[in-house]
Amino acid sequence: MNQQPSIFVWDSNFITGIETIDAQHRSLVELFNNLSAEITQGTWGDTVVIDKLLEDLLAYTQHHFAEETRLMREANLWLTHVQQHTHAHDDFVAQVEALSSSRLTLAERPQALVDFLIAWLGYHILGMDQMMARQIHRVANGESPEKAYLAETDEASRSTKSLLTAITRLYQVVTGLNVNLVTTNQQLEQRVAARTAELDLINDQLRDANQRLTILSQTDGLLGISNRSHFDVVFVSEWQRAIRSEYPVALLMIDLDHFKQFNDNNGHLAGDRCLQSVAKAVSSSLRRPTDLAARYGGEEITVLLVDTDLSGASEVAEKIRQAVFDLQIAHAGSSHHFVTVSIGVAATTPIPGHKAAKLLAAADGAMYRAKNDGRNRIAYSR
Repeated sequence: MNQQPSIFVWDSNFITGIETIDAQHRSLVELFNNLSAEITQGTWGDTVVIDKLLEDLLAYTQHHFAEETRLMREANLWLTHVQQHTHAHDDFVAQVEALSSSRLTLAERPQALVDFLIAWLGYHILGMDQMMARQIHRVANGESPEKAYLAETDEASRSTKSLLTAITRLYQVVTGLNVNLVTTNQQLEQRVAARTAELDLINDQLRDANQRLTILSQTDGLLGISNRSHFDVVFVSEWQRAIRSEYPVALLMIDLDHFKQFNDNNGHLAGDRCLQSVAKAVSSSLRRPTDLAARYGGEEITVLLVDTDLSGASEVAEKIRQAVFDLQIAHAGSSHHFVTVSIGVAATTPIPGHKAAKLLAAADGAMYRAKNDGRNRIAYSR
């Protein structure tokens, strides 16, 4: 039998960051691809082969769902999310069982099950499971379960939320179409033709959603610059490239001065607006497409400058420091009277065996020296 291409292709958008769940997702994708390959080869009518594949799929899915439920309860996630998530699990099992029991009726359209799994994969992994993973991370970092749940459905994340809502609706459309197909045989050919056209459109939309999710997964929702995880990936990649090409790499570590006092005096909404203005000033100070600004954590922003020595990095750092001061954002808790930043600068030409983390630590240490020396200034690694 000729090997068929995988209908589900695993990529970074499916990663939740929870190792056990990601490993189980990959196993599910493999089971889906095995089932799709058999259907494509025309073995839909082979009761022994297909029944075994469906049995394995349902058994492993229920094992996976049980593991997710255990994780949600151990992490003490908000009950509303747990109930929504487990309801989605139950609905999937019911759908696969219905399609399985009716597959003789669907002899002329075995692709119905595969189409359903395509839509479900986007809904389950890109939607529910990513939301679950982010809540587990938030709760582990000290947020209350209710606050973590509300944060994931907050208006501040409306771009991501609207995209995942669209994916959910696509899944619901496919589910509804499958229910109609299972429960009736009347005018089957006409129904299948219309349904095929709808599913083609849905699959196009899912592919587009996947591309948009790639961008969203790399961006900090509040500041509109790269997030920490994207920075980590790019930093390691550029470090290895610099070793091969023998050119310098520089890092700036930027921290807002007395930002806690700013939040205490002005409120968190004003603090968010302040962070957004500073991030925009930092981004506007960068000129090359290879320069990368990323939110490193809290009020810290890091800038990666490839093929840049200490002198060049110093010029960029001063441009950023002045750009932030020129915003003239009043700050009663600062001796400088306005919002300012302290910047640590480090640069090196990496060689094999050198660790990228050392450059990061050097920039971070320089930033703290800038703070100790009076803030609103630049310090350099020693």
